[in-house]
Amino acid sequence: MGPDTNQARTDNGKLIVRQSNTSNNKLREERLFKAIRLTAEACGSQLSSEAIVMFVGDLQPYSDEQIFRGLKRCREEIQPVKGFVTFNLAILIDKMGVPKGEDLQQAEAEVQWDLLNRNIRWYDDGPGCYWVGGQPELSAKGSAALRRIGGWQKLENWAKHEEWHFTRRDFIDSCVRHEDIEYAAALPEASGKRGELTSVSDIVKQFRFPL
Repeated sequence: MGPDTNQARTDNGKLIVRQSNTSNNKLREERLFKAIRLTAEACGSQLSSEAIVMFVGDLQPYSDEQIFRGLKRCREEIQPVKGFVTFNLAILIDKMGVPKGEDLQQAEAEVQWDLLNRNIRWYDDGPGCYWVGGQPELSAKGSAALRRIGGWQKLENWAKHEEWHFTRRDFIDSCVRHEDIEYAAALPEASGKRGELTSVSDIVKQFRFPL
C-alpha cells in the first residue's frame, strides 16, 4: 500500500482504499498544470514548466470552478498577437471574475459584517441585542476590526437599531484598513516607549485612520 493511501472497512467487512489529501492535491496540481499549459499555447504564449508551477501555486486559494472558468474565457476571448503578452497570471485572474486588490478587501470586509450581523436579534423592552446560537466566529481580521470599534460589549449595549449603520461603516472601514493599522501599530513612533504600544485607538488617531 502506497504512502498516499489509507485503508478502511465497510460495515460488511469489505476493504476499501481511500486516497489521501496529499494524493488529491497532487492530482489537482497536475490537472491545473496541463490546463494552464494548453491554454497558454491556445493564446499564443509559451510558458516554461517553472512558470506554470508558480502559476499553480499562486492559484491555490481559488476554486477549480473559478480557475477553469477563467481558463475557458482566456481561450474564447484572447486572440494571439505576435510580440504581445496575451496570457499571464494577471490576465487569468481577471478572466476568472474574482475580486482583487481593494475590491477583494472590501468583499472580505462585507463577508465578515454579514457573519457579524447574521442571526442578530434586538430586545423589545430596552437597548441592546443578542445573537441566536451565540456570537459568530470571525476571521483574525474581522476580530481585530471588532476589537477596534469597541468589541462585543459595545454591540450588545448598542442603544438604537437605527444607529447600526454607523457601526457597519466603522467595522467595514477598519477591516479594509487592517494592514495599514497593524503596520502603524508596530512602528516605534506609535508607542510612548519603544516596545510598549499605546492603545489601538490612540495609534489610529495618531496615524489618522478613522475608527
